[in-house]
Amino acid sequence: MQGGMASAARATGVGIVYEGSCTQTTPTACFSNAGSPIIGNTAATGTANDSATVTETTATTVQQGGVATCAFGTYNPFAFVGFTIAPTTPTLLAFVDGDEGTNAGLDLYNRQETTAITTDGPWQATLPSSNTGDNIAQCIGIIPIGF
Repeated sequence: MQGGMASAARATGVGIVYEGSCTQTTPTACFSNAGSPIIGNTAATGTANDSATVTETTATTVQQGGVATCAFGTYNPFAFVGFTIAPTTPTLLAFVDGDEGTNAGLDLYNRQETTAITTDGPWQATLPSSNTGDNIAQCIGIIPIGF
């Protein structure tokens, strides 16, 4: 706080628990990965300013039975829509939830991996109607139950 004036900030946060993920393993959650539900303990990210798209920088590791989860966020004070079009390549992501409205927002997509441990992505999300914004992407692989 400067000069006694409070400042405002806009933010969006997401908390997710996936049924069938190792977070449900008892008595010790995610025992094969030092307690982390994220495979490899890494996240693929990407940013793009004043752009209609955003692409994660690297592929995401996903274990068989696990879930690739991606969050795509955008900021544009003049457009009130987020990444409502599901990324389709290299594989289709399914829309899970979104927080569009004030200054656009955040959209969450996922995909369950049915094959052996693999890498998937990188995915690119595109804003609808030729909108642009300051964009961010983050994708992770969530370990399935029993690991």
